[in-house]
Amino acid sequence: MCCAVRPAPGQQIRQLRDRPFTAIAVERSGGRIASNLMGRSVNGSWFTDKANSQGVLEWRLIKDVANRQVIELNFVTRRYIVHHLPVPEINFKTYSISEWITEQGLIEAQWIRTGQALGHRVADGVSLVGSTTTSGSERTDRWDAVDLGATFSYEAFSSGTQQTTWRMTDIHDGDPNPSLFTIPEGFEPAIVRGLAPQ
Repeated sequence: MCCAVRPAPGQQIRQLRDRPFTAIAVERSGGRIASNLMGRSVNGSWFTDKANSQGVLEWRLIKDVANRQVIELNFVTRRYIVHHLPVPEINFKTYSISEWITEQGLIEAQWIRTGQALGHRVADGVSLVGSTTTSGSERTDRWDAVDLGATFSYEAFSSGTQQTTWRMTDIHDGDPNPSLFTIPEGFEPAIVRGLAPQ
């Protein structure tokens, strides 16, 4: 099972090549507000941080597509876990932007067929396509930044009341600092699960 730390609810970062970026993800839930750094490198690897309500970094999750592994960093205990995942290749597949736009178009067509499409809009200069899903009194709305290959915003409602929001801000093109994809000096291993790739 992977992992103890996970991206924010509804957050997805596609493994696009040659579309590096960094951004701040602002999450609001139950009166708690957290701002977390996230980004993707030129090879499609990505990371997402999780800070506490005081803004102190507690966790980082790294998906290293080149080495087919996921790394969890715990900044509280200064320990890390490396998951070498013997999983289907699709979990580490990377996309060019044209491949992703084609796939996203197929996903959007499915949303339209099932009545889940919210259409298109532009926010902060970013072109978005939206979808909604419902289950009983629960509803979630998600807007994807197609050209960026990542979730731009997410809202979860229960009985019509907004419970959780998540939104990307401060988006910057360019490769993130390589140190964000490595285990910091002084961190000790906690446990290694799974099997090393063959």
